[in-house]
Amino acid sequence: MTLGSVHLSAFESWNPAMLEPLLVKLAAFSPGVITIEGISGEQCAALKATADSTGSAYSEYCWNPDEIIGATKRTVQQANLEIRETLKSWPASPSAAQRRRLAMLFLAAGDRASAKVQWLRLPQAERHAGEGIDKAMIELIERRGKRMNESYNVAAVLAARLGLERVYPVDDHSSDIMDQLRPLIRSWMDEHLPPLIEAAVIKEISRAAMRKP
Repeated sequence: MTLGSVHLSAFESWNPAMLEPLLVKLAAFSPGVITIEGISGEQCAALKATADSTGSAYSEYCWNPDEIIGATKRTVQQANLEIRETLKSWPASPSAAQRRRLAMLFLAAGDRASAKVQWLRLPQAERHAGEGIDKAMIELIERRGKRMNESYNVAAVLAARLGLERVYPVDDHSSDIMDQLRPLIRSWMDEHLPPLIEAAVIKEISRAAMRKP
């Protein structure tokens, strides 16, 4: 199922309680995997490295990971590798310390929504600094004072409610390099399409397509 909506951040007066009827229906649907419109930390790293050809995708849709890298001493790639290895042997009932550490790894990997999932799965009393999580990271996860966002207020909340460990960002911008090619493509079309359209064989194909069977 694909859930389409406006961006929740467009509405200042909305609050999380308004989403409860939606969350109840989605929980009843019981998805085993939840994806979000977001760019993975790994792809953001690639977009940053190729900003000359992919345009503004990195600056518009990605976070600068430098502060998190400095705090965790892990690159995006290292954090993603640790996440994969951690989840391979993830226990059925992880400790609070394990969840805090995994939340830290998700932040380091550029996956803040999944860090939110781990945070929500902690008992309230265990949502504190430790295992690499510091005060600044907690502010990133809890997003206090910020507008609602469907990745956090719908997807992450639903994942935690269903007992899932993460969400998956699937908004791929690697093809944004095509933006640089649009002028060339348009120039080619302006030059070559008119003669093709006027070609006798194309006109015959068009007439045949319009004939009634």
